[in-house]
Amino acid sequence: MKLNKTINLLPLEFRSGFFKKIVLYNASHPKKSLVCSLGSLLILILLISLNQSFFTRSYTRKAQVAEEALRQLQARHKEAAGLMDKIAQNKQALGFQISLLELRQDFLKKQYNFGHHWAATLKELKRLVPEKIWLTGIKTEDYYLKIAGGAFNEKQVSDFMAVLRKSPAFSNVSFNYTQSSQVGSTKVVLFELTCNYNLQLTPLETSFLTRFSDAKL
Repeated sequence: MKLNKTINLLPLEFRSGFFKKIVLYNASHPKKSLVCSLGSLLILILLISLNQSFFTRSYTRKAQVAEEALRQLQARHKEAAGLMDKIAQNKQALGFQISLLELRQDFLKKQYNFGHHWAATLKELKRLVPEKIWLTGIKTEDYYLKIAGGAFNEKQVSDFMAVLRKSPAFSNVSFNYTQSSQVGSTKVVLFELTCNYNLQLTPLETSFLTRFSDAKL
């Protein structure tokens, strides 16, 4: 009589207990074991996917928060840049106003030194200027008075010069230039005249303005 011996090739830790039962169950129920293995694998994949989805949402929220913070910083930077531009523009405008005030102060100094009576000069010019002549600028330079303006033709400029020559307030009337121009559809002539002005301050007015100029300057 022959005796059949079965050789157990499982490791010692699998020969008894829970692992041995699993191995024996898998060997005796291959289909169910396959289904269980596939189910376990699907559950594992699902858990991994859920874990990845959780971390992805977490990173997405953090990225959105960082992006919002970046947008706020960019908006603040843009606002600060706008303020800096506005400050620079205001600084430039103030510098321009200061330059104008300095020019005006220098002009007033010269007028006080020359003793020129502007009120009387402008009053006389207002009386003498014809209807079709308009003035655009009056300034003094080297004791001369320069009168700039416009007319509709050169004859009107010549007539204006003749009127100035007849006035005792002005002498040596001549023109620097005449220039043809156009305002809209109307042709005009721009001109600049040079003359001496003979209206001076009285000694009392000159003394007062001199003291006023010294006190201001």
